[in-house]
Amino acid sequence: MTAIITLLGALLIGLIAFIGVFLGGMRAKWPPVINAVRRLNQKVLNPRQMDTAGQPGAFAQILRHTGRTSGRTFETPLGIEPTDDGFVIALVYGNDTQWLKNVLAAGRAEVVRDSVTHAVERPEVVPVEAVIGYFKPSDQRLFGLFGVDRCLRLYHAPHE
Repeated sequence: MTAIITLLGALLIGLIAFIGVFLGGMRAKWPPVINAVRRLNQKVLNPRQMDTAGQPGAFAQILRHTGRTSGRTFETPLGIEPTDDGFVIALVYGNDTQWLKNVLAAGRAEVVRDSVTHAVERPEVVPVEAVIGYFKPSDQRLFGLFGVDRCLRLYHAPHE
C-alpha cells in the first residue's frame, strides 16, 4: 500500500511540474515549449480540426494564406473572431509562426468562417488590449493565463 501511495504522490508531483513548465513556457514564449505545442497541433490537432473548420458552429475557422517562399496555398485552422471591419486572431505562439509570416509578407489572405470565404488585407500586429473586446470572456482569461499580448488584425478587402 505504501508503494502505491508513493507512486501516486510521485505522479501528482510530476503532473504539477508538467503543468507548471507548460504554463510558464507558454507565458514566457520559451521556444522548447512553444515548439512542442506547435508540433502537437500541426501533427495531431490541426488535421482533426480541418474536418469542420470554417463551417457554422465550428471551433476553428480557416486562414488561407500563400507561402512566402514556396508560393503554395496553405490552410491553417485558427480561432478567428469577426470585427466590424474584418477579423482578429490571437497570436498565442507569439510572432514566430509560419502562417503569420506568410500573411504579413503577402499583405493579404482569406478567412473561411461559417462556410463563407472573406478576402482580407492590410494585416497588422496590434496589442491584444486594442481588440480584446472582440474575444469571448473565456478566451480573454486564457490570453492572460498564456501571456498572449498581441493579435493579428485583418481588414475586409474591397470586392473586385
